[in-house]
Amino acid sequence: MVGASLSKNPGCSREFSPATPQAGDPVIIDTDPGVDDAMALVLAAASGMRIEGVTIVHGNGDDVRELGINANICLRLAGADPSVEVFLGDGKPVVEVAITEATHAGVDVHGADSLGQVRPQTIASDFKFGSLSAKDFIYKRCSEMPGRITLVTLGPLTNVAACLREHPDLPGLVKRVVIMGGAVGEKRGNRTPSSEANFADDPTAAHEVLTAGFSDIVLAPLDVTHQLDLIALRKSLSESNGELAGVCVFIFTF
Repeated sequence: MVGASLSKNPGCSREFSPATPQAGDPVIIDTDPGVDDAMALVLAAASGMRIEGVTIVHGNGDDVRELGINANICLRLAGADPSVEVFLGDGKPVVEVAITEATHAGVDVHGADSLGQVRPQTIASDFKFGSLSAKDFIYKRCSEMPGRITLVTLGPLTNVAACLREHPDLPGLVKRVVIMGGAVGEKRGNRTPSSEANFADDPTAAHEVLTAGFSDIVLAPLDVTHQLDLIALRKSLSESNGELAGVCVFIFTF
């Protein structure tokens, strides 16, 4: 099924099971951190989700190594299990597409470091990555845990599409795919007037993933992400102590 189960879209009348992985559920997070994805990683690590690994894709920056450093920083500051590895993926789309009506580039939104120009001091472990590529890790771990893994994708779907191209049996190994992407309820975009950034950055990958035959896909488009009250969250964080809270407050103001 393809569902808007995270959305308040009035056109969706079907009922779906909770889309958000619960504490202890094994997940692979595919991401391009990015200020928004950085917050997602922090929240995931703090929630008690069982993060099997984090895979890095282009999107909010083109240098996947730099994005991988951001992921390691977020996991470290959030107190994630030190055994959680970050795996580097593709730095360009499955098929290059020229976007002539783009309203911005990733650096305009996320800064040169993709963390709102407030990247914390790095340590040696922030530069360490898993030996497998992102697509190879996705397939390996899903094969080891068939029917149990939820793929949570927060960036362009390039890594998942690349995995599918080599392993078309992937849909039968995955429990659920939760995708942040697309512009449905909003009827407008944030990358162009009509397209959302994650899908616009690799539309071929988006098409291939959505039509691959996954039995359970949950799509969280722009209208879902716009429901979060960042002002209230920023106020709560500003009243907290610690390096992580301070970084998050600055990120929100970038």
